[in-house]
Amino acid sequence: MNTNFNPKILFTKIRNVKSPNRAHPTDAGTDFYIPEYDKEFLEALIIKNANNRIFYNPIMEKEYDENGKVVREYVKDLEVVIPSGEQVNIPCGIKVWIIDKRTFLQATNKSGIASNFHLDVMANTIDANYQGEMHLNLVNTGNTTVIIKTGQKLVQMIHKEYIDSDFSEISNEDYNKIGQSDRGDGGFSSTGIY
Repeated sequence: MNTNFNPKILFTKIRNVKSPNRAHPTDAGTDFYIPEYDKEFLEALIIKNANNRIFYNPIMEKEYDENGKVVREYVKDLEVVIPSGEQVNIPCGIKVWIIDKRTFLQATNKSGIASNFHLDVMANTIDANYQGEMHLNLVNTGNTTVIIKTGQKLVQMIHKEYIDSDFSEISNEDYNKIGQSDRGDGGFSSTGIY
């Protein structure tokens, strides 16, 4: 790793959401959460999932007066219902500024979310020069419908340094002069499965 690596990432919240954090100081990943419910979040969620079969169930809360009469009813939280095989794109309410431009954030599965809900991260790279709202993109790989709620942790981000590779095109003739490795062009399962 580069000795001048700067691990600092600045962030701002554009929705009511918990700050990214680590459950334990030595955890590799930083947890990211689903924003709390408000109308703007629901509108963004609907727009981002317009082509998907995602459903939204409001969780209602009631306030009572001293006589037990309902004086106010409002949406407290929101459930997002994700059918089997369906993808969901959650606007996470966070914008980041990655100081070291030779680094990026990579969204990865949280073990509990992946194993209990069968939600797997799809699109997963946040480049250092991206300044828009981050989105948490997952797919339900299980056989049953999954319900997630506003306020819960969903993915973890890992801050990584990348190698600035220089891809240089050569001719097939020059490529064939390179020589053969032990593996050669052996593809999937070419080394066996046991």
